[in-house]
Amino acid sequence: MKRQTKLEVSLFSFQDIITSVTGIMILVTLLMALDMSQQAERSPSAITREMIEMSQAQLELVMSELAETQDILNKNVNDVVAQMQLDVSTIQRQRDAMARNDIAMKDRMSRVDDSRNDAIDSIERMKNSPVNPDTLAQELEDLNRRIKEAEEKETLALDGVLILDVPTNSQSKKPWIVEVDQNIIRVAAREKPDQIQTFESFGDFRNWMNTQIPDSNYFYLLFKPAGFVQFEDIVKYCKSPPSGVPLTFGIDLLTEKQKSVFRQLQETKK
Repeated sequence: MKRQTKLEVSLFSFQDIITSVTGIMILVTLLMALDMSQQAERSPSAITREMIEMSQAQLELVMSELAETQDILNKNVNDVVAQMQLDVSTIQRQRDAMARNDIAMKDRMSRVDDSRNDAIDSIERMKNSPVNPDTLAQELEDLNRRIKEAEEKETLALDGVLILDVPTNSQSKKPWIVEVDQNIIRVAAREKPDQIQTFESFGDFRNWMNTQIPDSNYFYLLFKPAGFVQFEDIVKYCKSPPSGVPLTFGIDLLTEKQKSVFRQLQETKK
């Protein structure tokens, strides 16, 4: 008689299966319970309360910003009231002075940038060039010249003299000093500082300027305190002359007793 084989199932294996299925069911049940709990917590009343709290926080933020804005407006109003107490001519003089100082400062910064760029170029040339006794001697001579110019500028400044430097990009042009006083405009070329042309009105000065070639000249506009009344007319003309070609010019301020001279440029050896 053949022996029949039976499939034996271990009690422990069956227990593992039961445990796994039960675990999954318990996990699903817990997840469903958690979701229901969260839904219960976010009831319409809870959601409404949360929205009210958010709206209140936003309202407080807006009120805070409005308060800051009101403070700024109040300060501006106070400033305006203080200015209204000044006479109109005083306010206009203050505004004109601010505009002139702004233009003069920009022009000075432009000249400083030119000087800095020249120094950087010199350093780069020294780095990239092979050591050559002649070149080194030339660089030392140039350095000594700059030191001498700085000392000269400091000495003249103490004596009430303003040293004028022509920007690098205008070195090829003919420099002119244009000194503006209340009713007089004095003009002199750098090469002939003692030969001064005097114009008693802006119209006469403008007629003379119309005879000059824009691309060939550099005009250094120097305004004395009493000459500020002509500032706007002169600068506007230089920017938009009848020829349509803007003039090349610089701007600086002079005190009542201050003098001005162009720096005497020295030809460097090649």
